Amino acid sequence: MNRPALKFCVSDYQPKPRPRAGRWGVYLPPKYKNWKLATVSELEEQMFRLGRHRFPIEQATIRIELHGQCRGDPDNLAGAILDALVAAGVLADDRLR
Repeated sequence: MNRPALKFCVSDYQPKPRPRAGRWGVYLPPKYKNWKLATVSELEEQMFRLGRHRFPIEQATIRIELHGQCRGDPDNLAGAILDALVAAGVLADDRLR
């Protein structure tokens, strides 16, 4: 079955950091948290234009293209993007089945 191709663009990507432990528990760095909030907002706006009724997607083939300079392992970059897609409601979850 042919599935329609949907394209999402996010800017200023951040690799997914390891959670850090502090006096008040586990936390993520503020730079990453701010990136994720901004990215979820970008994705929700793009979903609205594509038609909210199409989401969340239960199964998908994901292709990630990174442009420009970036630091971090590819799996951490992909993890951050997948987490944002799930948080925005584009994907139902990011587990392999």
